[in-house]
This record gives sequence, C-alpha cells and structure tokens, in this order.
Amino acid sequence: MSASSSAYSPDLKIKIVSNPSQANLGLAHNLAKPDMRVCKIEKRHIGSEEITVIQVTKTSYSPDIKIQLSENIYNPDYAIYVDSENFDVEEAAALFAVIWKSSRDEAEAAKEANSEDRTLEELTANLARQKAELVSNKSSIPRQISIHKQNILKMENRRKTLERMIKTNPMEIQEIMKQMSQTGQMILDAKTEIYELEMEYEYTIQALKLFE
Repeated sequence: MSASSSAYSPDLKIKIVSNPSQANLGLAHNLAKPDMRVCKIEKRHIGSEEITVIQVTKTSYSPDIKIQLSENIYNPDYAIYVDSENFDVEEAAALFAVIWKSSRDEAEAAKEANSEDRTLEELTANLARQKAELVSNKSSIPRQISIHKQNILKMENRRKTLERMIKTNPMEIQEIMKQMSQTGQMILDAKTEIYELEMEYEYTIQALKLFE
C-alpha cells in the first residue's frame, strides 16, 4: 500500500480536511455511535493466515493500492478527516482504501458469478445497456473536458494574481509561493484528468463502432 502526495496514476485520490463536515470518510477516537470499530495491533504473532495485514509506505514497488493523499488535490475521490490517538492520516486512508478495494472486488466477483449462466435475452439486454452507457459517455465526456479546461483557466488566472502579489507583499512571499506551487500542481492534475478523459472518449468511439 502506497500513500503519498505525489502518487502517479493513483487508484484513489483522497483529500485531507480539518473540518469533519467536509469529509465523507472519517476516523475519530471514542465516537459514541461509529459505523464500524477498528483496532491497531503490532504483528508479533497472528493465529489466522486469513487476517489481512496492511503495510503503508510512501514509496513501494507495485503496491496493491496506490493512494494520492494531500490537503491539496484536484478532483479527489474522497475527503478524509482523522482525529485519532492510534492512527495517523496515512494509516486511516489505507484502511479505507482496503475496505473500498474489498467492496469493489466482491461486487465484481458477484457480477461474474451472475454472468456465468445468462440466457440469450439477458445477454441481449446487457449489450443494450452497454451501448446506452457508451452513448451516454460520448455525450458527457466532452462536457467534463470542457469543465476541466474552464477550471484550468481559473487556476491560471489565480496563479497570475499570486505572481503580482509577490511584488506587492514581499513579507508574505513564502506563503504566496506555497499557494503558487499548490495551484501549479492542481493545473497539472486537471490536465491529467483531461488526458484520461480524451483516452476514454477515444475508447468509447471505437467501442460504439462495434455496435454498428
């Protein structure tokens, strides 16, 4: 499991927030009515081989799950709030990532099991659904790309504003430079989103040709 602010092509993008009302993932100490309880143990001896042990590192060769984790993330999948005596934010993010992957794997396994004994009518209906999804993607992807491009223009304008502020606020140059760096990273992330959407759009067009 790899969790860092600079993860390339992450499986999950998680933004760290300081306000629990802004989060859709939360891990806190001694909550009265939690959705689930977790514990942290040191692995000296574990009796069952089925227990999953999570190893978290900032750099790992071929991790099972790669997480981009930072306070400044463009278009995150989740926002996380952590207030725990036992878990730091990287460990909490890794825990939620394992739960996310487990749920996804179970859903895919169930989908495969259900698809093994399909009738011709079910297969026809499934193909129709796939075509409808592709048609929907063909329409929605250009709109998503347009939104990202508009966001890039806004962020580039913000960066120009920050550049002007350096000249008028030399005493705050470190904070301004930090904001410029964060804005620059968000612009790069937005451009990556556009590239991935363009690849998905090309795939969608090619897939639709198979239905012609």
